[in-house]
Amino acid sequence: KNGVTTDECADAKSYVIGSYARKLDSSSAVSEMLLAMRIHKLGEDYIDKRASVFNGVSCGAINAIAAELLNPAHFVFSMVGGAPEMGGSGPTAQTPSGYNNMK
Repeated sequence: KNGVTTDECADAKSYVIGSYARKLDSSSAVSEMLLAMRIHKLGEDYIDKRASVFNGVSCGAINAIAAELLNPAHFVFSMVGGAPEMGGSGPTAQTPSGYNNMK
């Protein structure tokens, strides 16, 4: 509701940056990373600049994207079996009010 704090932001960045090398623990993991770098066109210098890319993301940017992606108005809740407290006895699905773009 209030977004991530500056400390949470710093902790997350530190974890993501620090855990990278641990993922490259085998030849197949290294080759998968090199393939992903090629597929996503990250450039040959991605490994060198990766930490600065993550450090360049602001806490405000994280909160803005989180507010967009985690907006409760876009959530869809479904309940199988119909809860008696909702007056149902069969399958039920409810769409949040104001959400008209079901895809």
